[in-house]
Amino acid sequence: MNYHSPLSESFLAILQAATKLAEQSVLPSFVNLALSEETLKTAVSLADQAIHNLAIIETVQKKNAALQRLLIKLGWPPPWHLPAVLLDRIVEAHESGNFSVEEVSQLFIELYGQKRLKELLEKWKQSEHIGRRATILDEGIQDHLDGRFFSSVCIFSTQIEGVIGEALGRRPNPKNDAHIIFRDTTLSKVARSFYIKVANESFSWSRSSPIPELSRNAILHGRDTEFGTASNSLRVILLFDAVWSAIGEMKLGRSTGHPKPRSRRKRNR
Repeated sequence: MNYHSPLSESFLAILQAATKLAEQSVLPSFVNLALSEETLKTAVSLADQAIHNLAIIETVQKKNAALQRLLIKLGWPPPWHLPAVLLDRIVEAHESGNFSVEEVSQLFIELYGQKRLKELLEKWKQSEHIGRRATILDEGIQDHLDGRFFSSVCIFSTQIEGVIGEALGRRPNPKNDAHIIFRDTTLSKVARSFYIKVANESFSWSRSSPIPELSRNAILHGRDTEFGTASNSLRVILLFDAVWSAIGEMKLGRSTGHPKPRSRRKRNR
């Protein structure tokens, strides 16, 4: 689910080999001189590759961090279906003052047109943990495409809770479950933070109290009556996809024998 690819196994092997060679300090004997010269050339080549790759990794980390800052500022989950190069350009345009927050949000809405959203829907339908929800999700996507944003927001807000509860086998608890479901990568943290905000933010019925933006509780309890926007609709669709992907990775980890993430224990009071 990362926006840029993580370290490859081949690069790690190169880095380990270069480190091992660099740690060898035994002077070569006359008999092994030719072999040692070849080994030295290999070590230098591997070191050059390692330095080059480390520079690439540093660049990638900076770009991920810049995207993270923008998404937090916008209040969006990661749009990681978009090409990395395109996201880089959007971040650069915003940081240089060419794109406002509103313009970036509008661009995301335009980029997630019918083709891309239908592809998302088909991907969801192919997974085992969607099952009988497929028809509901189909209707939710069509509602969004037809401009029925009140309906699409309500559908995806409830289905996010549904797939989490079904995966965990109990009633969801947003704050605790977010750390079980989402990984600790840069953009997964953005998705985790956005999920907690949407699923857990409370509201007040006091007329003087502000209504929180895109709060599941305020929407489904009837407090918010202005949530039917294209931006809110796409954001909950992307959040559903982030949750769906995270659950798929969690299930895959179990099936391959990787340890299951442990929930945080409550401290004794």
